[in-house]
Amino acid sequence: MTQGRIVHILLFLACLISSCHHGKKKTTVHPADSLLITLPVEKPVDTLLTDETRALWLNLKKIQGKGILFGHQDATTSGVDWNSPDSRSDVREVTGTNPALYGWEISGIGNANNIDSIPFTLLQKRIAEAFSRQGVNTVTWHLNNPVTGGTAWDTQAAVRDILPDSSLHAYYKSQLKLAGDFFRQLRSGEGTPVPVIFRPFHENNGNWFWWGKGHCTSDEYIRLWRFTVSYLRDSLQVHNLLYVYSTDIFETPEQYLERYPGDAWVDIMGCENYWDFQSGATISNGIAQLRMIVNLAMSRKKLAALTECGFDGIPVRNWWTQYLLTPIKNDSVARNISYLMVWRNANRKHYYVPFRDQKSAPDFILFEQDTFTIFEKDLNNLYR
Repeated sequence: MTQGRIVHILLFLACLISSCHHGKKKTTVHPADSLLITLPVEKPVDTLLTDETRALWLNLKKIQGKGILFGHQDATTSGVDWNSPDSRSDVREVTGTNPALYGWEISGIGNANNIDSIPFTLLQKRIAEAFSRQGVNTVTWHLNNPVTGGTAWDTQAAVRDILPDSSLHAYYKSQLKLAGDFFRQLRSGEGTPVPVIFRPFHENNGNWFWWGKGHCTSDEYIRLWRFTVSYLRDSLQVHNLLYVYSTDIFETPEQYLERYPGDAWVDIMGCENYWDFQSGATISNGIAQLRMIVNLAMSRKKLAALTECGFDGIPVRNWWTQYLLTPIKNDSVARNISYLMVWRNANRKHYYVPFRDQKSAPDFILFEQDTFTIFEKDLNNLYR
């Protein structure tokens, strides 16, 4: 029996008991009158998920409020003063363990390398390796502008041209086929499909991407999202994906939901906030935003995440524990996010995780040692 049916019966009985108790004429209770509460359905976007992907979804729910997975973009493919050697990670070289979550980019799919010059063959290898260590993989897609061929930051309007029955719809489906092939080919050494948290068309309330606000309507964005999910899931039969809807900073739940494609199309509700966690004066804004995300997600039976954050160059010695961890951990609502991820280490002028001797490295070690942060060594098999 469903929860909604139970609620219906209880309300029905309550009405009858109340009428009898007061000796009043019994009032006929119609179903429409008693459906006062509608409970959200708790199920993933894809009901045909692989066993491991479904287990990941369920286990992330189980750890809500108990700990936060720490993630790093391109953790094992690039770092400060190195690029793509085997078995290297700036996170591990400072803390002794890898991150729990690994971020990757598939912009450029169909070419040899992605937008960051990382070979796709290497990405596949690193994703499989992370899975073999029980790590979690998440993928973004800064798809080039379909109209101009420029980068994702080329903001000429394009969404309307790739929707069904539009001029470039066939081209967009060809790009989805390339992405779908990539996801389906992600396998462990034993042939198990690797689960992926997929975050397409992120920061949609900003104006710096061609899918962003000002370059397409809310309706166009929602139609794009729904087609993307349905084509990957139903037409291409890709069943190892959890889908993340993620905005940039926002002020109200209404702003966050302006382009939300609906509960049936989203597994994780995320936000990206670099700025508010870089100054003590604005941390409260970042926490308020996380509280809104968590409340929205929990009311819909979804997961919540801080999908991107960080401080380029990490110029504050105690940033990890005092600016990021402590405010989130100490807030009874914000602490329910499932994971947070910082951006990639490219070189000594652009990095988000400390390297040896960097000023915040000692604090990053304390961050890792805190019982509330989850790194790779803390994982307890999220796939079963």
